[in-house]
Amino acid sequence: MYKNKAVFYSIAILLFLGTETLACTSFTLRNKTQVLVGKNLDWAIDQGLVIINKKGIAKKAWLNKSEKPMEWVSKYGSITFNQFGKEFPVGGMNEKGLVVEELNFWETSYPSEDKRKAINELQWIQYQLDNAKNIDEVLASDSVLRISKFLFNIHYLITDSQGNTVIIEFYKGKMRHFTNDRYPVSVLANNSYKTSLKSLSYFEEMEDTSKIPQTYSTRFYTTWKMMNAYTDNQSIIDYSFQILEAIKDEKETQWSIVYDIKNLKIYFKTRTQERVKTIAFQSFNFSFKQTSLFFDINHNNDDSIQSHFTPYSNSQNRAFLEHVYKEYVKHHIIEAEKANLTLKKQLKYLDNCCGILIKNEL
Repeated sequence: MYKNKAVFYSIAILLFLGTETLACTSFTLRNKTQVLVGKNLDWAIDQGLVIINKKGIAKKAWLNKSEKPMEWVSKYGSITFNQFGKEFPVGGMNEKGLVVEELNFWETSYPSEDKRKAINELQWIQYQLDNAKNIDEVLASDSVLRISKFLFNIHYLITDSQGNTVIIEFYKGKMRHFTNDRYPVSVLANNSYKTSLKSLSYFEEMEDTSKIPQTYSTRFYTTWKMMNAYTDNQSIIDYSFQILEAIKDEKETQWSIVYDIKNLKIYFKTRTQERVKTIAFQSFNFSFKQTSLFFDINHNNDDSIQSHFTPYSNSQNRAFLEHVYKEYVKHHIIEAEKANLTLKKQLKYLDNCCGILIKNEL
């Protein structure tokens, strides 16, 4: 199976490093006319909201400790997938075609406190969707903004409307990034990006990869290999879902999402609702004059869901968060005492965090 012992030991190490559960995979796939981002959420919790976020809203970051929070006004509307309620997305796309997705990365080391203002790791996603139209603007924000940990160690895959992709990680307190002009493999799993790149050459040395157990490294390799096999005569949307299907975990893959950047559409399905649903940006008004909307990601309805979005309310968001935190405690992801304390702080924040900027509709 292996051509030499060095390859055997390298693969063994990679498999050992990548046997954690609760993982994810994301990628950017391109053809001559389209740019797509795919994402599998592999996690113990399946609850989630799809939220329509408005532009022209003044916001202030929520922090778990006493630091100077970032404040901003949203320039762009966005559609996000949220598991911790409004303003705390785990991924999404804005009306300029910028997509931000996060994945667990346990080696993350966020910056220490400095003169920059702070934001938590999930609101960092919302901040970028609110303010940036391309990856250059995302990278530029590092000069004024730093992440202060809320709950998770994560890294990010970000793609803009021009098809540019950047992978962002925080290592030894510094942002490091990998753009597709220098690093053409636009795939991210849960090892460091450099470790994942190294794994490709090891797997290529193998005569048969079919019997290797699924790990972070094998998901990265399978995704990369299938992306290389894509041809323009295939539906890029269907093929993206084929990739996500090939790397899914039967028990842990909760959501599969495909962002069609050029056409500003999002396709998704869940473990309990396997029919693909479609969201079109053109169906929504992102003005602050309109109420924010939300949709239960596991709601059972037909594939066109625009009419099923309902007005957002703090009371519904509160009920959703209370349920999610109970699930996190149940699955031993968060300790009960920490969950109760964090929930109380977050609910208080959400009651007061975000106001309409009346004087200027962006």
